Amino acid sequence: MHAIPLNDNHYSLTTAVHVAALFRPFADKVGFNYFQYATVFADGNISLLSNQPVWQQHALCKVKMSVMSCVKKEIISPDSYCFYWQGNLPEGPVAYAREAFNFDHALCYVRRRADSYDLIAFAAPRENTHVKDWYLNHLDELKQFIAQFEHQGQALVQGAFNERILLPKTQQDKNTQILLQAAQKKYYLRPYHPARYITQREYDCLKELHQGKTFKEIGNALQLSARTVEHYLYRLKERLQLQRKSQLLALLREVAQ
Repeated sequence: MHAIPLNDNHYSLTTAVHVAALFRPFADKVGFNYFQYATVFADGNISLLSNQPVWQQHALCKVKMSVMSCVKKEIISPDSYCFYWQGNLPEGPVAYAREAFNFDHALCYVRRRADSYDLIAFAAPRENTHVKDWYLNHLDELKQFIAQFEHQGQALVQGAFNERILLPKTQQDKNTQILLQAAQKKYYLRPYHPARYITQREYDCLKELHQGKTFKEIGNALQLSARTVEHYLYRLKERLQLQRKSQLLALLREVAQ
């Protein structure tokens, strides 16, 4: 963990140029001038990437990580939603963002998991008025870019995960526990990626499978039907695009403790 203010050589600051390079084609197309890819963990600490290191350092020290105040909110699924804000919320940080960095309005995509949630933000300058209507009408394009960034910037995401930032209590989001899902535990895999995880039940099935048990034997051990065990392992193979049993068993060695 790294305390704030961050050292100038901290990973999340020195990688801003690489984040900006991946963001630039999409930014130029739409008219954005800010991109943030952050993950808030259950302990209140974060991993953070953005294309604006100066604002990033200021925001870490001055702006409370919060997703509860917004102008408009749109639910996408039980695990994700978007919210849109303009310059009147909250007054102090937004006024500074507008005056110093020309961030006038923004949209944040929130993606929740059992032990963390993502805050993926896009902002645009005041003069780009058409983006205010564009945000919520083009969510598919935003999600496509996020998926592209996670693929092309996989090493960046992994690095930020490894170099998490220790936020003081005063800066941590008091709503963290509200946002975290009351869901079963997930084990993330190396290299880290939000979609590379094993649920608790999948993990239990894998451990039994590693002992050479059949689906029926695994089901008996876990008080599940053989069909349910098969479903868990099939779902895992589909999520991680695996083909062979040996690949499934190898996952146990990749769990990021």
